[in-house]
Amino acid sequence: MSKKTKTQPKKSTKKTAPAKEAPTAPEPLAAASAPATPDARLPPPGTLLQKLDRHGAVRCECSVQEDGIHYAGQIYRSISAAAMAAAKDLGLANKTQNGFTFWGSALREAAERAKQSL
Repeated sequence: MSKKTKTQPKKSTKKTAPAKEAPTAPEPLAAASAPATPDARLPPPGTLLQKLDRHGAVRCECSVQEDGIHYAGQIYRSISAAAMAAAKDLGLANKTQNGFTFWGSALREAAERAKQSL
């Protein structure tokens, strides 16, 4: 005769990963938290940057001001933060966005205009 032993079910040792949250746009910051020295790569204050589609239509725009980057009625302290907000508005699902790449051609055109005015 053989003895039958009761076996208990094995407990799972697998840990479940926490649920991933959808990326959110960076929150705009108060004007007091704007950088003390502006980035030298930015065009002068008052410059309007426009993101164009392949047909030349304006998809979104922001303006460079002394207190930060203005986009959609909010003030952002970096061009990348403004690019993240614009990308979200355009339906892009990027987790991060390089502002100089996003606004690229507009930045180059603004730099050319600034050089010509000197």
